[in-house]
Amino acid sequence: MTDQASTTDPASRSAARRTRRQLLAGGTGALAMLTAEALARPAPAYADNGNPFILGADNTATTATTITNTTSGADALEGNATGGGSGVLGGSQTGEGVVGRTTGGAGVLGQSGTGHGVSGQTGGATSAGAVGFNTGSGDGVQGFAGTGTGVFGSSGSGDGVSGASNTGNGVSGTTGEATTNGVLGTNTGAGSGVLGLSNTGAGVVGRTNNSLSSGVVGENTGGGAAVTGTANTDAQNAAVVGNNFGTGTGVYGDCAAGTGVSGFANSGIGVYGQSATGYGVHGASTAGISVFGLSGSGGGVLGSSQTGYGVGGSSNTGTGVTGTTGGATAAAVHGQNTGTGVGVFGESAAGTGVQATGATALKVQGPAVFSRSGVLTVAAGKSSATQTGVALTSASLVLATMQQDRAGVYVRSAVPNAATSSFTINLSKAVTASTSVAWFVVN
Repeated sequence: MTDQASTTDPASRSAARRTRRQLLAGGTGALAMLTAEALARPAPAYADNGNPFILGADNTATTATTITNTTSGADALEGNATGGGSGVLGGSQTGEGVVGRTTGGAGVLGQSGTGHGVSGQTGGATSAGAVGFNTGSGDGVQGFAGTGTGVFGSSGSGDGVSGASNTGNGVSGTTGEATTNGVLGTNTGAGSGVLGLSNTGAGVVGRTNNSLSSGVVGENTGGGAAVTGTANTDAQNAAVVGNNFGTGTGVYGDCAAGTGVSGFANSGIGVYGQSATGYGVHGASTAGISVFGLSGSGGGVLGSSQTGYGVGGSSNTGTGVTGTTGGATAAAVHGQNTGTGVGVFGESAAGTGVQATGATALKVQGPAVFSRSGVLTVAAGKSSATQTGVALTSASLVLATMQQDRAGVYVRSAVPNAATSSFTINLSKAVTASTSVAWFVVN
C-alpha cells in the first residue's frame, strides 16, 4: 500500500493536470470550428413530409400541402407583397401555375382597386393570355361591368375579340334596350365597323321578328351611302339582292325628297329587277322620283318578270316612271317586247293613258292600230248606217271615208251620239251596191 502511494509523485500529477487542460482547449476549438462551418453553409431544404413550413427557405414535399380554415367567410391562405411583386405566385413546368376550385362560387377571384382584377399573359403564338372553359352548357368567359364594357379585347395588329364555335354562333350579343345594339362595331379610321365573311354562306345576315322593322338597316350621318353592295361577278349576279318569298317587295327605297332607289353602271345595268309574278322593279314616291337609273352605256333601269310587270312605277302626285336622255338617237324611255305583246303600255282610268308632246309629238313606224276605228258597211239601196258600242263624248270627232268609188256618192256627214255611244254615217244618196266606209274617232 505504501509502495503504491509513493509512485504517484508531484511531477506525475502535474503532467496529468496539463493533459486535461489541453483536452479542454482542443474541445473548445473544435466546437468553434463546427459553429463557423454551420454558419457558412446555406439553410438546408426540408424535404421530409410532416416537417413544419419554414419561412425564408425552400420547402419541398412529395405530396400536396392542404390548409383548411373552418371559420365561415375566412380565407385559408393569404399572401401579401408590399412591393411590386406578386402576393401569390404559382408555377408549373407543364401544368397550370394556379388552379382555383369551388363547388358553388368563383374558382378564381381577382380584385383590384384601380388595376386589373385578373391578368393573363403568354408569349405563345397559339396560346391565349386568358382562357375560360365550361364543360357544361354555360359560358366559357363572362364579363360584367356597371357602366363600362363587360368584355374588352385589344390587339396591336390581330383581332381584338375573336369568337369561334363548331355549331353555334362565333360571337353573340344580346341587349334589351331599344336604343342600343346587340353587337356594335366601331372603326375610328377608314375601315369597316362590322365585317362579315363566309366561304359559302352570307357574309352578314340581319333578321327581325317585328313586321315594322328591317332585317338590315344602313345609316350614314356623314352624307354618304347608307347601304352599299360590291360584287365582281358575272352579269347574272347583283351586288345587292332583295328577296321576298311572300307578296311584298324584294327591294324598297324610300326618300323624303330625293331618289328612292338609284342605280348606276358604267357599262351594265344600273338597276335590274326580276319577278316571277309581281313587279321586277317597283318605285313609289309622294313627290320626287320613285326609281332612278343611270348608266354609262347600258340600261339605267332594267326590269324582268315572267308574268308580271318588269318595271312598275307609282306616285301619288308625281310621275310614276320617268326617263331622261340627251342622245339624239336614243329614247328616254324604251319598251321592248320580244314576243307578241306590247312594248310600252299606258293606262289611266280617268286621265290620259299615254301623252306625247314635243316638236314631233308622236312618231309611228309601222302599222298604227286604234280601238276606236273600223269599217261600217252601208247596205245596197241604203244611204246611211249606224255604228254602235263606241264610247263617245261631246268632244268626240268622227272621221269617215268611203272605201269604194261610187259615182256621185260621197260621205255627207258623220253624226255622233254620245248618249247612245253610237254615230251615223250619211251618204249623199243611196248606193246601188254594198259600200264600205272607214271611220276613225278622235277626242
